Amino acid sequence: MKNKIELDALVANFTAMAAKFGFTCAPPSALLSEDDSLLFANSTIAGYKQHLVSRQLPFPGISIAQGCIRNQNLKAVRNWDHDLQYMSCFTQLGLLGCPQSLNLMLDFVARFLASLQERHQTKFLCRMSRSLSMYECVSDYWKEASIEVDGFPDSYYRWQYGLKGVRGEGITFAVYDDQRDEYRDIGNLIEICDDAGVLGYEFGFGAETLNSRLRGLGSPFESSILHDHFDVSTQPSMKRKLMDSLMVSATLCAIGVDETTAKRASILRRAMNDMFYLSRLAGIEAEVLLLAGRKYLQARDLDDVAFVELFHTFDLRIASKLGQAQSYIDYARLHEKPWAHVVEYCVGRTGIPSAYFERIFLAPLAIDDARLSAQSALRLLSPAV
Repeated sequence: MKNKIELDALVANFTAMAAKFGFTCAPPSALLSEDDSLLFANSTIAGYKQHLVSRQLPFPGISIAQGCIRNQNLKAVRNWDHDLQYMSCFTQLGLLGCPQSLNLMLDFVARFLASLQERHQTKFLCRMSRSLSMYECVSDYWKEASIEVDGFPDSYYRWQYGLKGVRGEGITFAVYDDQRDEYRDIGNLIEICDDAGVLGYEFGFGAETLNSRLRGLGSPFESSILHDHFDVSTQPSMKRKLMDSLMVSATLCAIGVDETTAKRASILRRAMNDMFYLSRLAGIEAEVLLLAGRKYLQARDLDDVAFVELFHTFDLRIASKLGQAQSYIDYARLHEKPWAHVVEYCVGRTGIPSAYFERIFLAPLAIDDARLSAQSALRLLSPAV
């Protein structure tokens, strides 16, 4: 339970410090977002955009610990050349300040980073651009801090919020990683504006990302609650993808998404499919996967009933598809069908994604008695990714 303890302490320390600076602790938004531009709450600001644009934020602002879901990883999971850098399900900690809060926000950020620096004996970098309206104010404030200016393309310093005319520009904070000998991004301070002027300021970071950077871990996955119950020391790239799919599947089930829930259902189905096929490739038994998912939900105080039910449904469904594929491979071997035809048939008829079929079943040189048989190729695992 080390990761849960660490993350709970980080949330508690952040919230307590924010209260000392006068920020009101606000409740997190529901993960099933009511915002038409979002499928899920994906940041601390997600549920408070209207407070921002209507200029209804109290002085100096609010603090939020927000559970988030982002779906950018969906396509990357099946790309074997791509390693996941961030988790789809995570906790974001943040402040949302009113237009008059900049100086207090800077004071808070400086104090917060200093507390981390003292505890972890590390150093931070402030990345910003001369094109930012905050440039003079921030550079004067952090005269003695490490500052990197215009080290990235202009788009790196810009944000969009899904609201017409609303935009953000800001700075990024990074922490030094001794093992990699480089600075790694941890969070942002953003000035949010519309055509009439400044709407407010946002400071935020992913709790798991910050925790992993401070501890010198390979990725946020190693600092996640799920990692307390799931080892990724071998095949880390594949198992991070498996962890991500498991967290998405379990979380979506727990918050009420099912196979009939419009656009969200397609995300759930894809995540469940990825979870089962990746578990086959990684050599993880279904019982181990289910137990890890249940413990993950319990640690987040989420109900696991819907997840358990859908887990068993997909377990049978995937097993059936793989069984159908194997039966056709056996048939094709007897009738000397070309392997390209086998792939086309199995992927098209059974619905096994080609990215997984090609790794679960190894193509024989030819399907005949004299050469490698399809039977001997069944469920041959790929090398570690």
